[in-house]
Amino acid sequence: MPFLFLMLASATRSAFVALPFALLISGIAAFFQRMESISIKRFCVISLACIALFTGAFIALKQIPSAVSHPLLGRILSISLTGQDAEARFLSWNIALQGAREQPLFGWGPEGFRHVFVKYYDPRLYGREQWFDRAHNTYLDWLVQAGSIGLLAYLALWFGLAHAVWHRDSPFSPWEKVTLSGMFAGYAAFNVFSFDTVTASILFFAFLAYAEWRFSERRQAVLQSTPPFAKRACRSSLIVLFVTAFLFIFYFTIAKPAYAAHLINEGLRNPSPVLETRLAFFTRAISLRTFATPEAREMLMQFAVDVRDAPLRDDSRAKLLTLAASELAKQIEQSPKDPRYAMRLGVLLNIYRQYEIAIPIIEQALALSPRKQPILYELGTSYLNLKQFDKAAEVFKFAAELLPENQDEESKKLYAVALIYAGKVTEAETYLIRIFGTTEPLESRLADAYARIGQKDKSERILWLIREREELEKKVKVIHTSQ
Repeated sequence: MPFLFLMLASATRSAFVALPFALLISGIAAFFQRMESISIKRFCVISLACIALFTGAFIALKQIPSAVSHPLLGRILSISLTGQDAEARFLSWNIALQGAREQPLFGWGPEGFRHVFVKYYDPRLYGREQWFDRAHNTYLDWLVQAGSIGLLAYLALWFGLAHAVWHRDSPFSPWEKVTLSGMFAGYAAFNVFSFDTVTASILFFAFLAYAEWRFSERRQAVLQSTPPFAKRACRSSLIVLFVTAFLFIFYFTIAKPAYAAHLINEGLRNPSPVLETRLAFFTRAISLRTFATPEAREMLMQFAVDVRDAPLRDDSRAKLLTLAASELAKQIEQSPKDPRYAMRLGVLLNIYRQYEIAIPIIEQALALSPRKQPILYELGTSYLNLKQFDKAAEVFKFAAELLPENQDEESKKLYAVALIYAGKVTEAETYLIRIFGTTEPLESRLADAYARIGQKDKSERILWLIREREELEKKVKVIHTSQ
């Protein structure tokens, strides 16, 4: 029951998928046990009954609207092979396989999936998380990062576990075999839909250590034959070594990054009206040189974007832009294969109207991930602001053609906007009719484009339609609220 409560409270869908599989393997393991006791045979029947009950409850709850709309239960009930989340997982798995085909033996190295993701990015992921750093499948993560050799080494640990538990001379009791088999099976199924975390790795290697300790009797014999004095000295040395290593690891992996995170939050939320005071928090967080440094630089950029229209002195605004841009440039040098930071810098420069400087930086990001829509949108926006409308239309057309006509309306609208700015109104309206069935889709940017080229009647018509829709939505909201 505590386990079920924790799963419900955390809404971990991978664990819910793994639970029936764990019960199934436990039941099968119990069925094949050769024992006089009937209790484990009963456990086999109970496991299968729990699976049936679990499946039936899941199907029944999916038919109840209040359960589906519940913030926690609804997340569990959203498990499906055809939903958007499942589609995103399958797409990321396909990206991982493409990367594995390119580097099949030794992989891309630690954290290599993020390079694979940007290189083989699938435009259908637009609207989902834009920067995957894991494949959401532990086995594929190992395949990408360490290649087939690394994956085989990882799987060898699982075979070692199975051998230790199920060897004919195994010291494990039948109940232990059933329990451990279910736990291992559940964890193995969990790994299919999730990526490895520190907590999960600790549990897995704890299983390994326990199985090895129980299986290896010779090690116990060696420990028993050790003289008492040598045993005490060895134990004391190990304690000192362990405490020293723990403090060292704790400081560099937990305490120092936690302090950096605190400084970042202070920089974002500190109420001080003095710009230098808030910037000092970011610079201090960056100077700590932890794994939170890239995050600190991104948050500094976000802070610069947020205060763009704040009443600052020109020299303060210039100082802020220079600091944020220089830190992002340093991050680009440290992560030359990650387009995220080049795109962030391009966004920052566009916000501060440095369009000509932004374009080559955004193109640098686009070279690393040529099919990523947000990068294309930022590049096209730069060309629009420089009044290079033909180039903007070319960029937006490429983005619009990445997906079928019934997907990604954003790119289609931006392409039409660029055509209107370029004076190709007939071409734009023909395109709008083909995609949206009308020349007046509810898009304020289209209204702005028509107004800029002097077609005020079309602009006003679109704005009027937008206001009508907003009024209708307000009325519908009032009706739903009153019910």
